[in-house]
Amino acid sequence: MEDELLSSWLVRLAHGHGLKVQSFCNMLYGNSRQIWNRDIDRLAPQWLLDDLRLHTGATQIQAQQTTLRIFDGVLVKHYREAGPLQWIQLMQMYHRKREGYGQQFCPLCLREDKVPYFRKTWRLAIKTMCLKHNCMLIDRCPQCDSAVSYHRIGIGQPNHVEFDPLSTCHECSFDLRTASAKPVKVYDQEAFDWLRRVVSDIDDFSAGKSVTIDLKEVSLFHHITAMVSKERNRYHLGQHVADMVGADDYAPINTNRVALESYPCHVRNQYMQFAAWLLVDPQVRLHQACRSRAIRHNFLLRDMKDPPAWYEDCVNNRIATRARPFFERRRQQKN
Repeated sequence: MEDELLSSWLVRLAHGHGLKVQSFCNMLYGNSRQIWNRDIDRLAPQWLLDDLRLHTGATQIQAQQTTLRIFDGVLVKHYREAGPLQWIQLMQMYHRKREGYGQQFCPLCLREDKVPYFRKTWRLAIKTMCLKHNCMLIDRCPQCDSAVSYHRIGIGQPNHVEFDPLSTCHECSFDLRTASAKPVKVYDQEAFDWLRRVVSDIDDFSAGKSVTIDLKEVSLFHHITAMVSKERNRYHLGQHVADMVGADDYAPINTNRVALESYPCHVRNQYMQFAAWLLVDPQVRLHQACRSRAIRHNFLLRDMKDPPAWYEDCVNNRIATRARPFFERRRQQKN
């Protein structure tokens, strides 16, 4: 399916053969090659992709496009097997269980699917809303609060039965397609439109369209979002932006030692809208935040080894003009 995750594809293949996915994989690969004790979408072994390509008729590109590795060098600076990755949601695997809420979904997309399946972009921390339906994504079962784990559907059932669709919660059997789709709260229209353009480009790239995304720029956005989310002693950048945009629902959480990629979906959405507000007019708003003691000036470049030149100039107060959003600049250059 378009933009489908490897895990979603593999589970659908197993259920299509009347087998639980664990039985299906054990039958093919035996106990010596375990698949489901890891984040398979992030850590897919090449032998599995080659085997799927061989027996399904998919091309090598189609098989590779199902994994999160396609974002290496695009959204992720240094792709590695262990530890957090920039913008990739954490699953927090424990044996075959998921203790993290890394798999998001849009209930309206699942409802429209002839056969429900899960998209690659739903594993991205930068993706918190569905642009097609203008609603928030959901990162857990709304009935039992369990992490989405469709690979565990059918546990306790015999093989060769008709399994529930992938939109079924493995824990309580709630149909995720019936979950309430909540509209996205907009704090500043210009910043929200900026964020929509960023997400739209990432959606297009993930779907295989010809789109150029600057890793430096999305890394900068990650850096600013992380700064907004951290409350450092007397420095409260998130509260500063909330006051500026009138976000009366802002409630900082104690996440100083938690990766951005493990925050709940609605929290990330708010932080990213705040970061977008700063980047819409960085020359004015970042320096205003420093003057208000919401952030220390040296934090603006901390841990950034290779920032965009315009941002470095902005921080060093050498640009007096308004810095346009980077995706807008790229589009104008393209035209």
